[in-house]
Amino acid sequence: RDFEMVTISADSPGKKDQVLSFLKKNQASCTNFLFNSENKYQLIEAVDKEWPGSIPYTLLVAPGGEIRYRSLRMIDPLELKMTIVGYPGRYYE
Repeated sequence: RDFEMVTISADSPGKKDQVLSFLKKNQASCTNFLFNSENKYQLIEAVDKEWPGSIPYTLLVAPGGEIRYRSLRMIDPLELKMTIVGYPGRYYE
């Protein structure tokens, strides 16, 4: 299945070294970004207007941009996996 995971750190740009250290420590192998602004409201507006601003925040976005999952807490891997597998048009071969 085609699937891409992307993370965006909302930490201040000055914390780049700490963010990189955290990603390495946790063996993050997906695409990772550090938001390049102190204005977190710009990030919230760009990502999801329904995001209340709390962190962590997780979205599952389907092809075409439809948001299929939102979480205002640490993700439940099984819950997220079931959401991905249950997406219409997805199936096991």
